[in-house]
Amino acid sequence: MGCGDTDMGHYVDPPLTTVRMPFAEMGKVAVQNLLALLDGHAPPAFTVLPASLVVRESVARRAA
Repeated sequence: MGCGDTDMGHYVDPPLTTVRMPFAEMGKVAVQNLLALLDGHAPPAFTVLPASLVVRESVARRAA
């Protein structure tokens, strides 16, 4: 199982199942929080961003 959906997950055998994360959005939120701090405002305690599971051959599939 991988995290971040990097290219390396495609090239190992078996291809790794991974969690795809929104890195661009994570960076945007980080900058917004930093700017809020510099402006004297408290940023949110936490931010929840969407992630998705990309199932590849490294996991077994159950029969329906």
